[in-house]
Amino acid sequence: MSHPRRRTRVIDAMLRGEDALVQLPPLPDWMADAACREHPEVSWFPGPGSSGLDAMSICNRCLVQAECLRYALDHDLDGIWGGTTVRQRRRLGQHQGYDRWRVREGRATRRAQAR
Repeated sequence: MSHPRRRTRVIDAMLRGEDALVQLPPLPDWMADAACREHPEVSWFPGPGSSGLDAMSICNRCLVQAECLRYALDHDLDGIWGGTTVRQRRRLGQHQGYDRWRVREGRATRRAQAR
């Protein structure tokens, strides 16, 4: 797994549409409709002491919020995705049966399948 700060820079570049600068697979089609693309001034990766409420309020008005949340759960991403923080997704993933720390081939595996 890459360093968290590098992942943050990579994801920031993705959100700005600069995926040519980083060598990543193509972005999902739904990202073209994401409200975050229209708000580069917002911090989608709030640091310690920052709540991320401004980012979450944009997410709450986004048409692809559900797809974004699922993507973040499936790919173990840092920052605000689908209107949730990493901590919120961790709790949500545990509630839904995701083993967030066992990501294989880009998909989160269900605990029931791992047993």
